[in-house]
Amino acid sequence: MSPGVQYLVNRVAELELGMAALIDERAAKDARIAELEKNQKKPRAAGEPPAATKI
Repeated sequence: MSPGVQYLVNRVAELELGMAALIDERAAKDARIAELEKNQKKPRAAGEPPAATKI
């Protein structure tokens, strides 16, 4: 295999590993967001002040 082709093969492999890492990172962030949303209290109605400022 010529050096140029070998370089391209290696570069593609590096890019694939990088993409896999980004996909894993995104999946972890999405899972964390889903967990936070699941644990979030019921949303306020439109125009309703936050609970701390209710009188």
